[in-house]
Amino acid sequence: MKTHFLQPDSLLAIWRTLAVRRDLADTAFELSPAGDILVRDEDPWHQIFKTDVFCQLASQLGPRVALRLPIVTRTFGVRVPDMVWMPEEKWPDDDAEQGTHPLAFAPDLCVEVLFGNAVCAASLDSRTHAYLCSGAEEVIVVGADGTVEFRGREGVRSRSVFNVTLDLGTCLLPYGRTVTAPAAVSLR
Repeated sequence: MKTHFLQPDSLLAIWRTLAVRRDLADTAFELSPAGDILVRDEDPWHQIFKTDVFCQLASQLGPRVALRLPIVTRTFGVRVPDMVWMPEEKWPDDDAEQGTHPLAFAPDLCVEVLFGNAVCAASLDSRTHAYLCSGAEEVIVVGADGTVEFRGREGVRSRSVFNVTLDLGTCLLPYGRTVTAPAAVSLR
């Protein structure tokens, strides 16, 4: 059975319709290339890790680090990395409606925090590839065990091209926590 992939305009139309639905107001979701809704099931530990990474990135890169900015990727539908960063001149002039209008390209830096985010962990290679093929220069992956990996088009790097360093204290890692596979969820 062959899956039909939607054009970016169709994905944007679906996203805009879903973004204004009140029943989805507190739901973190993404769209597959076929327009299927994928719910991002995030636990409180994921929020703690994201906050720590966000604060470190903002202190090193400045105030243009953003949380949960949707991106229309070329290969993987509409995805929402945990954080993104790009230079001031690349930001859209009107960012007042960014929640309902995904970016048509990936920012220079995309970050995925795996801990407590089973959906992302299960699709990490596809997500990384999609960001890099859609314009990102680098993807930082924060592993479920607190490891940090810098990925570029050439593969894993020993250091960030943006000179970013992340120091994630192991005290944030609860003992015995593991990332489990996502459950299928449909909202349509």
